[in-house]
Amino acid sequence: MSSSNIQIETQKFLDKTSSLNFDEIIALSNTSWKRVNNGVMGYHFLDADYWAASEGAVLWLKMKLPDSGTENLWLELLPNVGMDGKLAVYEHGKWLWKEPVKGVDSDTIYQPARYLTFLLDTSLPDKTAYIRLTTEQTFQFSLKAHSMDELPWYFMSDTLFFGLVAGMLLLAMIYNFAIGLNAKEPAYLYYALYVFCNLIYSMMMEGYFRLLFPEWGSAAIVSNAATIIVILSAILFVRKFLDTKTSLPRLDILLRGVIIVCVVWCVCLLFVPDLYSYLLTILIGAISPMLALIAGIMSYRQGHPMARYFIIAWLLFLISAGCWGWMWLGVIEPKDWVIKLYLLGTLLEVVLLSLVLGYRFSFLKAQTQTLHAAKSRYRELSETDELTGVLNRRGFVKRVGMKMQSYSSVNLVWLALDVDHFKRFNDAYGHPAGDDLLQKMGGLLNKKGRKENIVGRIGGEEFAILLVNCPMPDAQYFIDRLLIEFEAVNITTSKGEQVSTTLSIGVTEIQLGESVEQVWKRADDLLYKAKQKGRNRAEIG
Repeated sequence: MSSSNIQIETQKFLDKTSSLNFDEIIALSNTSWKRVNNGVMGYHFLDADYWAASEGAVLWLKMKLPDSGTENLWLELLPNVGMDGKLAVYEHGKWLWKEPVKGVDSDTIYQPARYLTFLLDTSLPDKTAYIRLTTEQTFQFSLKAHSMDELPWYFMSDTLFFGLVAGMLLLAMIYNFAIGLNAKEPAYLYYALYVFCNLIYSMMMEGYFRLLFPEWGSAAIVSNAATIIVILSAILFVRKFLDTKTSLPRLDILLRGVIIVCVVWCVCLLFVPDLYSYLLTILIGAISPMLALIAGIMSYRQGHPMARYFIIAWLLFLISAGCWGWMWLGVIEPKDWVIKLYLLGTLLEVVLLSLVLGYRFSFLKAQTQTLHAAKSRYRELSETDELTGVLNRRGFVKRVGMKMQSYSSVNLVWLALDVDHFKRFNDAYGHPAGDDLLQKMGGLLNKKGRKENIVGRIGGEEFAILLVNCPMPDAQYFIDRLLIEFEAVNITTSKGEQVSTTLSIGVTEIQLGESVEQVWKRADDLLYKAKQKGRNRAEIG
């Protein structure tokens, strides 16, 4: 019957009306009892007896205790959501009722009793024992008997497996929650919630709620509520991850409807009879994952970059969750491999989706950096004069304004520059020669200026320089050198001639509290004076 090779011959009788007392049960004829094959108990959902359990029927188990060579056997009924029971044994000439092992039982050093568990004393002269079972859902379980000697290894291996799954879920939850907070991405926060709900549900199905809260931890309302919150968190994540509100608006209406139903149903679970709670929970649990899969497929067809990975991960979950659901419907035998498969499927789904979300985060981060770089480049281009490579009028005024606001001292000098007789130069040598002259002008200004200086082309042949942290004597030296070096700039015309021209400069020192417009006008006035006085010179004021 179990992996420990301890066989317990078991028979069952379903009291549909729950009207028989114990004396009537033990008086039943052998023909009234049906054999439980291989320790597996269950009804198919198409059988009438399947629904009798949630309507108050009582299931009786009649067991023939073996001579196991050990005084006590540890008998588990798993899974056991919503199920409770008592054990009847014949001792000292009378039948005695015994409670199941609680999470922490003083009669044994072995813990925890996560499932509905009974201690069977095989040393009793009478080898017959009865278990009376009731449930709020359906009788689907397996009997697993363990000798007391094998319990430490059994507990250790089982706990290690669940500990691995729970640890990975916890890490995935923390990882995605941290990314969600850091990147302010709701999809990661929703996924962290979904992983957390899966962790809670896994603890419930593995019997840890019964262990922690013996009085109500195995109640059907707990399993129904846990199922609903997993579905709710899953739909919230799917909507945000696949952006169904924008890409699949019609399907998104259905998904929002599922969310509303889940929220309302969580409240109604407190008042609705167990049978209807069970039925509607099964219905929601069957429809919602399929809607999420459809959303993934439709998103994939629309070219969503992460949809294919979502479909793979979600299918792994659907396979394991499907086996778990079919077990409760009596299609698959209720054995512990189904529980392990569900946990493994959940783990694989969470790991795969965490990797996908990690890649999504890296992709979005790289995309954001690219957009920022493109934005910076666009801003740079929009503020740069294409011909000369210096700032254009808008860029120059913007940078100068920022610099003037940030400096609390003087030593800011504005130079207004104008190429002498530029119109005559263009007329005489052609526009290509004029453009060449302006290009070399821009190159000269960029080459001579310090990094903190601001150089701009104001328009046509007009340029401006803001000398930063530059006392007037230093500015005078800079201007003298600039006049000499520009005059030495030679342009080759289309006829092969070497030609050049000169500069006129207006120079003014910026005073605290002045605006850009005030300084600009003063520099232009000084530039005009320099031209009136013969050009190829600077006028300082």
